[in-house]
Amino acid sequence: MRSLSTVGLTLIAITGWCGASHGADIRDDPRVKKAVANGLNSIADWTDFRLGAKALVARAHLFANRRDHPSVAQAVESARATLRDQPINEPTLIYSLGLGVAFLAELDAAQYRPEIEGLVKLLLTTQKTHGGWGYPTNPTGDTSMTQYAVFGLWSASKAGVEVDEQVWIHATNWILRTQDPSGAWGYQGVDPGSFTPVEQTEKRRSMTEAALASLYLCGEHLRFFRFESEQLKVSRLLKTVEVPTLNSPPAAVQRRRLDDALRRGARWNDTTREPIYFKYPYYHYYTVERLETFRQASLRERAGSEAWHAAGVEDLLKRQNIDGSWKGSEGPAPSTAFAILFILRATRLSLTKFEGLVAGTVVGGRGLPQPGAGVGAAEARPGDVTRRPNQQLADLVRKLDDPEFLAAFQGVENVGTAAEKIEPEKLVKQLLELAGDDNPEAKAAALRALGRARNFDDVPVMIEAIRDPNPIVYQTAVDALRRFDRRIEDYGKPLPADDALRAAEAASWRKWYRTIRPTGR
Repeated sequence: MRSLSTVGLTLIAITGWCGASHGADIRDDPRVKKAVANGLNSIADWTDFRLGAKALVARAHLFANRRDHPSVAQAVESARATLRDQPINEPTLIYSLGLGVAFLAELDAAQYRPEIEGLVKLLLTTQKTHGGWGYPTNPTGDTSMTQYAVFGLWSASKAGVEVDEQVWIHATNWILRTQDPSGAWGYQGVDPGSFTPVEQTEKRRSMTEAALASLYLCGEHLRFFRFESEQLKVSRLLKTVEVPTLNSPPAAVQRRRLDDALRRGARWNDTTREPIYFKYPYYHYYTVERLETFRQASLRERAGSEAWHAAGVEDLLKRQNIDGSWKGSEGPAPSTAFAILFILRATRLSLTKFEGLVAGTVVGGRGLPQPGAGVGAAEARPGDVTRRPNQQLADLVRKLDDPEFLAAFQGVENVGTAAEKIEPEKLVKQLLELAGDDNPEAKAAALRALGRARNFDDVPVMIEAIRDPNPIVYQTAVDALRRFDRRIEDYGKPLPADDALRAAEAASWRKWYRTIRPTGR
């Protein structure tokens, strides 16, 4: 598949960017560095009452390594003022909440957790009954606003703020229901109340890219796929999500439906001749940057050409004003911030920030027990989880249902690539030993952990456990496999107690395993 955003950007073969294909970083080009510096300086004294605008400018400074710039503190204070004032009918509130959450999570997720939680609560109160977000006076969902609501919730999840899975399910299904038969999305979603596509209004490329970016985030959060480190050439970013038992399958998100929507949206976007949206070009550029980053981070497509970024940077340099700013309908400060976020590849940088967050926090987002908290069983460093000698792994695994201990153990999945410092194979070996433990609870806990770790070599252990006579063990084993294969719609369905039926279930999983690992044990 071609880049989702290549068509519509004029791909210019410019000698100055030829190095990009050989590993050079456009952001290191002196022209680009100067453009970013001039852009930031041009909005040094800007004023705007909106949290979203303040968060955009603060993020531009943050990703340009200007953490101490006054705009950063101003955005923090604006977030707190929003929580005090509760401007629920402010037309641009959804943008402000989503961007505010992303900014605080990237700045310091631990320090600003109360503010993040408060902004998330406001986001949840503004979700419409159909699942989308939009203007307070309009019943329809707004594809543009919804993308920032989803982006904010996803950022919050990486900061450890849990949101009911039904919120994600409703949002995902609204996006799926409002896709045009052509594969595009419109501005104000026409929701038919079913998954039969209907004609959408104001279909355009920027809305299609907004919806696709949102679906990637929803799909990653719901574990239909994961973001893979090798795709972005950054440390692994994974999140362990407890998949709920879905008692009413029609309300759930169907994997096939999500896959189909992504394919149809990509096909439409690849064939449209529509250029960057003339009315809000810098907003559109930042949408492209987020979509391309999420697309490349998913396991669906290998990291491809960066020509879209090179062409976009060149176009932005041409659009820059003599005073260093970019000016569009977004307003001078947001326009400039959007342009800089595109140039700096802010979303890629954001993913790396979520990797470690702070000492005591795992990549997945949930805080580890702090020293002296009484349960301190593990410590975290970026990309690294280590055990304290006074805590046996067996004790830790037996308490995996405790959120704090679960967070500590999530390091098994978040350890990064094999080349990094930790030796996950030792942990897995101990887990496998526990999986053979005579204690059913310990065995079940180990199976749950193996399912979360998603190592193909451990699948036979989970399959064999389906034949275990203890219902706690065999039910945990099949749910671990369902989570492994992302069969969300089947998660929680009880296995029969009959030995022959469970043997048939195990045989079915062995057949599945052979299709993906023909030479597997």
